[in-house]
Amino acid sequence: MFSRLALAAVLTGAIGFDREAHRKVAGLRTHALVGMGAALFAILSANAFPGGDPSRIAAGVVAGVGFLGAGAIFRHGSSVQGLTTAAGLWVAAAIGLAAGAGELTTAVAATLLTMLALEGLAYIEKTVWRKQRAEAVRMVVSLDDPRGLADALNVVSTLDERARRSDVHIPSEGVIEVTFLIDRSQVDAAVALVSAVEGVSSVDRADA
Repeated sequence: MFSRLALAAVLTGAIGFDREAHRKVAGLRTHALVGMGAALFAILSANAFPGGDPSRIAAGVVAGVGFLGAGAIFRHGSSVQGLTTAAGLWVAAAIGLAAGAGELTTAVAATLLTMLALEGLAYIEKTVWRKQRAEAVRMVVSLDDPRGLADALNVVSTLDERARRSDVHIPSEGVIEVTFLIDRSQVDAAVALVSAVEGVSSVDRADA
């Protein structure tokens, strides 16, 4: 039983170490505790309650970790952050349950695949994003009425679903400058349409 708990802590701690290295809200200790706790629940459900249904405690762990992961998700402006960390906590609980149930090979394999997803897929995402940036144009939208920002965002997202809002700047009172990265083929249409939005005072473009 101790070896199962230790393995769960080590495996999920490795995931937490990766999250902490990227300065996420849930790090090594959080993931290790989640994994070890899930493993302990699995061990207790199988040994401390003879004749009971071990799957009931496992289901409770899944639901409980869901609430814990929700606490790692927060919204910043129009973006949502913490989804990957929340998913990591959920996977850590699953790995802990696998280790606690004696499925050690499955737990190790799941950890390796999780690390591959966190690091390998992150590298692919960054590579794709760099390529998108190379094909993008920077468009700076100045607004003297903040109520026009939502309409400008809708126009840009309609023209280019991959467009990103990269910066928001307030150069003076009552003026907002929003920078978008938008596909080169759509930037002319975006400039024309965004310029017509009520509250937009100017639209400038430049190579990103």
